Amino acid sequence: MSHISKVKGRMRDVTLTRFGEDIFINGVQIKAIFADETFEEEAGLFRKTTLSIKKEDTIRFKEGDSVLVRGRNYVVTYIPDIDEPLVDLELKSA
Repeated sequence: MSHISKVKGRMRDVTLTRFGEDIFINGVQIKAIFADETFEEEAGLFRKTTLSIKKEDTIRFKEGDSVLVRGRNYVVTYIPDIDEPLVDLELKSA
């Protein structure tokens, strides 16, 4: 099982290196993947803004923290408690 965890960790690092960008959460610079998506459900159009960060970085932040991405300000609205190499924080515009 340890081997699988190491492989997941390496893939996470490759993914962040290739697709990530430098962002700031409460002034702390980290590498993350930003996504701003609109999708349609029966109830209408929904917009979901997320920031994928390393699992170990989640302990440094909390809901309500300010985020600066691509010159725009956001607020962390949800941090899931999952055991995956990358965790998607949900954001809303500040």
